[in-house]
Amino acid sequence: MAAKLNSKTEDVTKKLITRLTGFVACDENFQICSDFVSSNFRYHRFLDVDSHKITRTLKGLHEKFTVNSEDEKAKSLKDLAYRFLEIPCFEEKMHGKTDTHYCILSMLLALGGSDKAGSFEPTRAATESLDNETPVDDSFDWAHYLLEGEEDFKSATLDEPMSDWSDEEIEPPPRSLSVKVPRDDSGIDIPSRGADDESSPTNVQVVSVKLAQVGIFGGVGVMQHARSTSQFCRVDDGSVRLSERQVVRETLWMLAGVTDLFVFHASEDGYTVNNSVLLGHLTKESIGNMLQTFTQYGAAVRRLQEFVDATVSAAAAMGGYCESTACLTHQAFSCALSQYLQQFRKELTKLETDLIKQELPSTLASLSQALSKSFGELMVLDQVYREAVLPCREGPNWLKASHLFGVLYRTLVRVDGLGGVMSQREVALVLWIFLETSRPYIEMIDSWISKGDLCDPYLEFIIQRNGNVGPQEQRFWQEAFTVYDSKVPPSSRGKYDWYCGAALLEPILKQVILAGKSVELLESLGHLQNISQCSGYEKNCSSSSSVGTIYQTFCQTVKSNCRGCDKQSADDCGAIKVSEDFNPSSLTSDVRKRNTECLDGSLERCLQQDSSIDSLLRHNFESVYNARKLPVVTTTQHLPEWLTDYQRNTLEPVGVLLQNALYPCIKEACHVVCRRLVDILKSEYSLLHYLSAMRKFFLLQAGDTMDDFYSELFDKMTSGENWRDVSFLNMLLHESLYSRYPEEVTRVTVDLEELDSKTERLPIYALNGLKLIYQLPWPVDVVIHDNCQTVYNQVFTFLLQIKRAKYSLDMLRFECLSSRSRFDGKSGEEEEELGAREMTTEAQQKQEQNLSHRMILFRMKLMHFVNSLHQYVMTRILHSTEQEFDQELREAADLEQIMAIHNTYVRRIYDRCLLHKKVAFIKEAVMKVLNLTLLFQHRWNAGVHKLSLSVIEDMEAEFGRCHTFLSSFLNNVVKRRSFVHLESFAFALISSNQM
Repeated sequence: MAAKLNSKTEDVTKKLITRLTGFVACDENFQICSDFVSSNFRYHRFLDVDSHKITRTLKGLHEKFTVNSEDEKAKSLKDLAYRFLEIPCFEEKMHGKTDTHYCILSMLLALGGSDKAGSFEPTRAATESLDNETPVDDSFDWAHYLLEGEEDFKSATLDEPMSDWSDEEIEPPPRSLSVKVPRDDSGIDIPSRGADDESSPTNVQVVSVKLAQVGIFGGVGVMQHARSTSQFCRVDDGSVRLSERQVVRETLWMLAGVTDLFVFHASEDGYTVNNSVLLGHLTKESIGNMLQTFTQYGAAVRRLQEFVDATVSAAAAMGGYCESTACLTHQAFSCALSQYLQQFRKELTKLETDLIKQELPSTLASLSQALSKSFGELMVLDQVYREAVLPCREGPNWLKASHLFGVLYRTLVRVDGLGGVMSQREVALVLWIFLETSRPYIEMIDSWISKGDLCDPYLEFIIQRNGNVGPQEQRFWQEAFTVYDSKVPPSSRGKYDWYCGAALLEPILKQVILAGKSVELLESLGHLQNISQCSGYEKNCSSSSSVGTIYQTFCQTVKSNCRGCDKQSADDCGAIKVSEDFNPSSLTSDVRKRNTECLDGSLERCLQQDSSIDSLLRHNFESVYNARKLPVVTTTQHLPEWLTDYQRNTLEPVGVLLQNALYPCIKEACHVVCRRLVDILKSEYSLLHYLSAMRKFFLLQAGDTMDDFYSELFDKMTSGENWRDVSFLNMLLHESLYSRYPEEVTRVTVDLEELDSKTERLPIYALNGLKLIYQLPWPVDVVIHDNCQTVYNQVFTFLLQIKRAKYSLDMLRFECLSSRSRFDGKSGEEEEELGAREMTTEAQQKQEQNLSHRMILFRMKLMHFVNSLHQYVMTRILHSTEQEFDQELREAADLEQIMAIHNTYVRRIYDRCLLHKKVAFIKEAVMKVLNLTLLFQHRWNAGVHKLSLSVIEDMEAEFGRCHTFLSSFLNNVVKRRSFVHLESFAFALISSNQM
């Protein structure tokens, strides 16, 4: 065999040399190469295979498979290795176990790498050969092997007395072990009882034990649990007697989220206690009550973990936004919960390790005491979940986010109000959860009011942008942004009223909306980049925090009010490091930078297959995450250290602390933006100039210019000429403006509207259809919009009516009342004849003189009334109100204030000009007097010969009634201080009555 083998080796060596070098057998170099190869074959540096080492490795693999309940693998490995070693197929020997056999096995073991990396499926031939063989009885005592070096313990039956003082050595009963197929359970397997067990009531059956395969507890923990649970007893009534150590271990696993257990049965609502479990020193009722307490906390852990898994799965969904997509606020909340649950599991692992090392008493009471603080925290978080998440599962994302935000804030305030040491731990936890959960909301606000970008891909922000309204429209300020809270139907408000809206942000929500509008206007005006250059902006930001974001400043302020946090940076507050050039798109982070523990749920389980991770699958998932455009929330990897020693430096409630930390940051940012917009409108867009122009033309403050306009208009109306021509009115107005305000000619126009037939009966209402139109540029028209111009035109019409009445009285001439006016339309002969006839009697002359005197006196009364009204309107109303308006306008800090001040100014003038419906009866009396002046003018110009005493008395009676009503009514209301602005007008009317 050796000669042939050497001959074969020599032939192959020659072929190899010829193939590689090209030398033939007769060459000298060929012989040198052959000697070199032969030397290396005989004197190589590689060790020969060690058959004993290979045998020990195979034996170790067999034991490992057996310990891990891999019976089929263990049996197949042992059988195949034995059969292979016995095959006499190498080196022409009649027996096996040659060096070649062991070399092949060594190579297979080296190629195997991991003995459990793949799924074992025996070949068909191997299976048939194993089935044909007779089964080998494995009588090895595995229980004794696993308990080697441990204290032996025998569980007594109910009928056997136990004595702790007995010196006798009790022989343990025979042990049997049945190895089962692996499963994800606690490791305690209770087989059904046979007929032999029922026949002997005192029979003690030793139950088989299976090793646990729990994901979070492995290694030494599994082996130690196998040893501690390798022996327990079933009593005659079907109950199972366990040691308290075993129950404690399963309780720890139940709290860790394991569902397949023996002591506890998992259900949809949580866990139930197995009633067949007994402890030697406790009754069933005591065990049930104590374990039932633990099930509450286990159910809370399951609920929180299921929420985390569902949120991760929803966040990983593709296809953009949908109602089922987890919003950023829920993602931040779930990440915080996931981190807390990881810390809780680490605490459970430490307790189990201490239990294995016997550094912790293996009792349920000691376990409850060790986890008492964590149980209180779990109950608080579970209550937050049940109150904040469950009621809004079917609602929109904005309701989910604001509801969660409000519940967290109110829970924080409530827990802080309880006081005590335990409450401080819960306050610290809820405070950290609140800071993590509020991050998306606060960063949305920061991005909006600093860059004008309302980044809300999941529609969770409580403020909605109306895309149909552009920034260059007049209705932008009123309709561009709406609050979702107002969209809750009345039938559902009883369910969400207490939580709707972010409770902490509610007091400053209007300022946030105001700043958002201002930023969008600045962006449209092209001045957004100049915000950071405003005076005081950088100074205020740098004084607040070294980082310019609102969230970082908020966290830093909260941290600074907690003890033991002076040397820590703002990043320890559970915040994400945000660069100075922060962009909302930075929320979309790379999954490779995320901690794997944040995917603590269904996604991570999908990436794990049989205790190994599929790297290709993980890489594909990472590529998918990188391709997504929707943001994903990431948080820190561990709880901040400053929360472990939480204690506030002040005595103020935590709600006040959060308000004092958050409100100044947002208010300062809003103030900078709003102030910048006001400065730009005043300096570059002449807002004050246009406000002044409105007062000049609509309120007739440009006296000379407007007098030229309406004087000629009133003359045409008095003479009866046609004046209702838009072209004529515009030409008349532009001629009046050209001399003093040439730049306003193109902006101011006149328009006429059709009159109502009801108002055409009185001459004083002829001016009702006349109105001015002032063309305002954007963005000034946001302040002076069309509704304001409508009110201005109503005041303008009322002022024109007063001016017309005053003008008609001022333009009366005594010559018009004389006989000259009576000759109008007569020929020369008719005038001489009429004059001779009137001079016939002195009685007629005396009568005309009396009528003329009555007309002059009545004219004085009318002039006193009209002048008093004119003085009241032009001075007490327009002038004093303008001074108040200018003072408030100088103090305005934002555009919303300017609009409110202007609207108040216009409404105040409207009310004081008696145009409000509440004082319509006063205006009606005034308009009767003004109309009476026009009638008086007409009869004055007609001449005294057409007057009669009855006509004058009728006019005086009409005036007297209106005058008496106005003076008495205004006197009463002034005494009651109801209409203070009417005091001067009332005093003038009362004085005229006394005269």
